[in-house]
Amino acid sequence: MEAQPIVRWRSNELLKRVLKEPLLHFAALSFVVFATFHFVGGERAPQTQQITVTAAKIQQVTAIFGKTWQRSPTAPELKALIDD
Repeated sequence: MEAQPIVRWRSNELLKRVLKEPLLHFAALSFVVFATFHFVGGERAPQTQQITVTAAKIQQVTAIFGKTWQRSPTAPELKALIDD
């Protein structure tokens, strides 16, 4: 009947060792932070899924393309650059 105390002692030692792990502390703290933001965060403004590309940005992308490839981008290339 001595097997149970040895197993219990080993599980206690394992538990103590696991509770000292920094990774466990990090995971527990992360859970607390995310749970707090989830429950206390409140209402969020609706997010729009639209990105506006200005004319100045298009000129900048065209200039960078021109310096790289020594030519102006074609219409499909420019569209692909803007879409990406």
